[in-house]
Formats: sequence, C-alpha cells, structure tokens
Amino acid sequence: QLLGYCEGNLLNSIWTSIRQLDFEGDTVKLGMWLEKVLSSEPPSPEINAFWFGLFNPIHNGETSADLYVSGSTKFDSENETAEWATWDDNSYLPEQRYANSSVLKDIYRLVSKTEAAEQGEYILCLGFAGLAVNQIIKTLNREILLGERERRDIAVGFDSGDFILLEGIEK
Repeated sequence: QLLGYCEGNLLNSIWTSIRQLDFEGDTVKLGMWLEKVLSSEPPSPEINAFWFGLFNPIHNGETSADLYVSGSTKFDSENETAEWATWDDNSYLPEQRYANSSVLKDIYRLVSKTEAAEQGEYILCLGFAGLAVNQIIKTLNREILLGERERRDIAVGFDSGDFILLEGIEK
C-alpha cells in the first residue's frame, strides 16, 4: 500500500525495483538480530520504552539508511517530539544496537539520486521499519522483550524527526 501511494504521487520506474526487495526476508533477519541483542544485552528493568531509530550511516564514504534499538527510562506518550528517546546516562544502548537492514539500505540506495528521494526515504523507510518492528514485537518471546517489567512501549522513527508510536507490549 505504501508503494502504491508513492506510485500514485510520483511516476517513477524506481518503484518497480523497490517492489523486488525481500521485505519478508529482511524482517526475519531483523527479528533474529533483535532477539540476539535483547538476549545477550538485556535492558535494565528501569527501561520503559524501546526506540527503534532510523538514521543515515556513512560507510566507505557512502550514505545509506539503517535502524537501531535503544531504550529510555523517560517514556512520555504525550510528547509529540519523542524527546524522551534522546540518549542519557540511563539509556539502554546495547553494543549490537545497529540492525544492518538490507531493505533500508537498498531503499535509500535506489531512491537517493532520483526525484523520489524525499518521498521514498520518508514513506518507505519509516513504513517498512514500523511494519517490520510491529511484526517482530508480536512474535518475539515476551520474556526477552519485557524481562521483569509488566509493560514496555515501542516507537519507531527518524532521529530528530517524525515517529510512529506502536502498541506497547505487556505480559
């Protein structure tokens, strides 16, 4: 549906290439990554929410898109800027926090030098990340996600930008 929306707003052959990406396979890979991170580096019980941040890393002089996980003690569902997700001394920042998503990298690579860059990165990267995280959270073991907590909230978004507040997870 997100690709259909993009196609309807801007005719570009790039959308066909993006349709060929392995969204399901990358979601499975992201689920294994998150399970490994949370199992090997569990967040403290004080962490109220997970932030799945979208950012633009530079590798070998080339910019791309990727996702990372962090956690915050300061979650505030009413805060429209997600300032609660900014890092401080109490944040959950696992060593293996970077996902290395092939789909996010490929979307960015495909759209970055076209007229579809802004729309493609914004809609498709945020959309894919939100849908993938939502699916992963629903299938991952609750003990790994929650530890000793009864509930944790979940948000996916651009660092210093828009975000989506997903349904929280409970025991």
